[in-house]
Amino acid sequence: MQYGRCIDFCEKAIDLEGDNYTPTLIKAYFLLGKALIEHTEYTKAAEKLEKLVQLATDNSDEEVKAEATNELNRAKAKKKQY
Repeated sequence: MQYGRCIDFCEKAIDLEGDNYTPTLIKAYFLLGKALIEHTEYTKAAEKLEKLVQLATDNSDEEVKAEATNELNRAKAKKKQY
């Protein structure tokens, strides 16, 4: 699969957006977390998803927070299995 390319693109998008809470930043963190899970980089996925949960919390975005938390829990569960 193309998870490596997805990871690269998401990291570039995050660098370009900085800490501005934009739809692009949200999507980049979310897709990065998902791609890292599929790439079996569970610890890094958890770190990125935790960052997204924190950003969503800081910006009172409950929908993004819930989705990111679900993916974060998935990363943690996969890490335990691994």
